[in-house]
Amino acid sequence: MYQLMQTLIGVVQQQATTGDRMMEQRQGGMIEFKRWAPLAFEMEKLEQGKRSQETEQCTWETFKAAFYEKYFPKSVRFQKENEFIKLQQGSMTVSQYEAEFAKLAKFAPALVADKENKVLSFHDGLRPQIKPRSAII
Repeated sequence: MYQLMQTLIGVVQQQATTGDRMMEQRQGGMIEFKRWAPLAFEMEKLEQGKRSQETEQCTWETFKAAFYEKYFPKSVRFQKENEFIKLQQGSMTVSQYEAEFAKLAKFAPALVADKENKVLSFHDGLRPQIKPRSAII
């Protein structure tokens, strides 16, 4: 029993010594942190400043143009614009026609630049039976 107690006391003392060393290492690490942290925070502020300047320079129109250029080649945009020009309601419901019109209109911004042109383009594509019943404002 005495030997077991001696072993336990040795283990506790070893843990206390290890804990003290770990505390010293933590304090040393904290000193290092305090020394380098201001520089790191300043670097982060500079990086955030650069990012915000880059972000401010990119308008929605610039982003949209870059996005279309990258993901929609001119040939595809031209094809979609032609689909918009030729779009007719046909067998679609008015809701389906409106959804298709809105989707393709994005590729022909010059043709729907103002509200009047947009309404006229939409009205022109409606079925002949519906046109007389729809009023153009």
